[in-house]
Amino acid sequence: MKHRIFRKKVLLDYLIVFSFPLFAALISIYFNTSQVISLILFFILPATYLTIRNPAFFKKGFIMVFASIPFTIMVDHFAIKDGSWWVYTIFPLRLLNGIPVEDFIWSASWFYYIVAFYEFFIDQPRGGRDTPPNKRYKWLLSSWFGAGFLFLILYNFIDKYIFIPYFYAVFAIVLGVVPLLILLIKHHHLLPKFLQVMCYFIFVNFLHEIAALSTNQWIFPG
Repeated sequence: MKHRIFRKKVLLDYLIVFSFPLFAALISIYFNTSQVISLILFFILPATYLTIRNPAFFKKGFIMVFASIPFTIMVDHFAIKDGSWWVYTIFPLRLLNGIPVEDFIWSASWFYYIVAFYEFFIDQPRGGRDTPPNKRYKWLLSSWFGAGFLFLILYNFIDKYIFIPYFYAVFAIVLGVVPLLILLIKHHHLLPKFLQVMCYFIFVNFLHEIAALSTNQWIFPG
């Protein structure tokens, strides 16, 4: 009986998180919202819902929020310089090489939501108590902040002499495809879990991309 009730709750949770991006896209396009509002609708609200349902993974998600800061600085620098993308902003300032505040909000909320979705639906399907952040999380945070600190120290040199053409493709391969393949080869048992997360976020990101382009939140000038 308890198991049946739990399954119904999980199905309801799935229905809610799949409904969020649909409503987010409709609201963003119909009301021509800013990117900040769209990010709240697509990522922050559903992530908040899952956190309220099970706050045990909050620490892991918060670590990823911090890791997203140097990630955004380095990736956006080369992307904007290459013309891979340009994000319009409602804020009166941009950082370094034109990085908008919205990109920090996007990466932080996106990183957190991935952790929330994985921990809630995939890693802890029984709704049990979550395990604390392990050494991998701490290593990830230390690595990104170390790389970000080095980037800022060498910023003038990097900005003047280093240019990466087709950065979008390089970024996808070097920081996306290659590490993922290495991870899945070493830990092939994670493949079913990864596929579940990937399918959901392809769905979310596709709708977010359509909404953002329809409301002129960003462009791809390169």
